[in-house]
Amino acid sequence: MASKSVKQRLQAMSSRRDSENYRFLFNAILADLGAHVTPVAASIVDYTAGRAEIIKSIADYTAGRAEIVKDIADYAAGRAEIVKDIADYAAGRAEIVKCIADYTAGRAEIVKDLADYAAGRAEIVKLVTDLGVNNTMLTNIKTFLNGLRTFLAGDSIINPTVVAIGSTPENVATSAFQFMIDGVAELKAAVTAGTAFTDADTINTGAAAGSYWGAWLVQIAAGGTITTHSVGADQVYADEAAAIAALPAAEAGNLAIGYVTVNAKDDVDWVAATDDLTDGSDCETATFYSAATDIPAAIADTVSATASAPAAVTASDPAAVTASGPAAVTASDPAAVTASNPAAVTASAPAAVTAVDPGALTLLE
Repeated sequence: MASKSVKQRLQAMSSRRDSENYRFLFNAILADLGAHVTPVAASIVDYTAGRAEIIKSIADYTAGRAEIVKDIADYAAGRAEIVKDIADYAAGRAEIVKCIADYTAGRAEIVKDLADYAAGRAEIVKLVTDLGVNNTMLTNIKTFLNGLRTFLAGDSIINPTVVAIGSTPENVATSAFQFMIDGVAELKAAVTAGTAFTDADTINTGAAAGSYWGAWLVQIAAGGTITTHSVGADQVYADEAAAIAALPAAEAGNLAIGYVTVNAKDDVDWVAATDDLTDGSDCETATFYSAATDIPAAIADTVSATASAPAAVTASDPAAVTASGPAAVTASDPAAVTASNPAAVTASAPAAVTAVDPGALTLLE
């Protein structure tokens, strides 16, 4: 009985010792577990906050994806327009290439026509030149014949005389010459002594101070009578040109064969038929002029004529055009894009986590 009680007491002591050990171990475990519960709870809070950010990002992504899908739809519609424009461009280019081909063919015809024109123009220029020469020659012949007709029918000088101072110095001498009055030809023999002035005309009859000029026409009538004819009884011209300009025409029935100009001495008069024509004698100077023949001038052997039309044309225009442009364009660009990308994303993940786990822990007594 006594030994059973001891045994029981030993067992009870062993049990109590094990229980203490277990309690100590359990409390250590609980302490260690409690040390880890707080960080886990903080992580759960951080996870919950991060999940909220992710859900917001997913919502933003979904909204952005809707915009992208709309842009893709707009792009697809725009691409369809571009493809249509490319097709229209290709059709238009085909027309342009055809036009260029037609232009090139037409240009070849124009170049050929220009060559033909140039050849034809050369012939025309030759004809125009020949025509110009012929027309000029005919005009010259017409002028010559009309002049000859006038010469033969009127008062004309055939072989001109030489008017000079006579051997009698107060007179006007004439060499032998032929003339016609009213179409009748006559020969006038030389008058070496000269013909006296018809009238006693004067220069500066008042003997005024200065140098003065006068001029007398020398004329011949039918039958060969030579006379002189002045513009007036007294002449006081300041220079020879003025005196010559005042010369009168031949009187009726007469033909002009020359004229004489006289410059009187300064401050002295000069009287025709009385004073001589010797330079430095009674006059300062006397100048004699002979009329030219009225026979028409000979027709020129050569006549120049220019062909002003038509103008020369070169074959460099129009310029050649090649059919290499515009370049061909294919409808493969831009590439087609479908609205399946980017993929849709739902907000069901990640799953929600609550901070109630793990539960609160108490130490064993």
